[in-house]
Amino acid sequence: MAPATPGTVERIGADGTAILTAGQDATSTLRIADRADVLEHGLTVREGPSRALADDDYIRHIFLGI
Repeated sequence: MAPATPGTVERIGADGTAILTAGQDATSTLRIADRADVLEHGLTVREGPSRALADDDYIRHIFLGI
């Protein structure tokens, strides 16, 4: 995600507005999002609550480099 005024994305989401992000900063995105769909080569490879995805070994290896 591109840098934004601190808290802007969180405030927009708190109002119930869906937010679509695209990018490589999976750590920040999963920290902020409630749910996520993870795409690889245009296909959904994982979806669900962000906390569960942050703990998913596949996601951690491929996208977080852990």
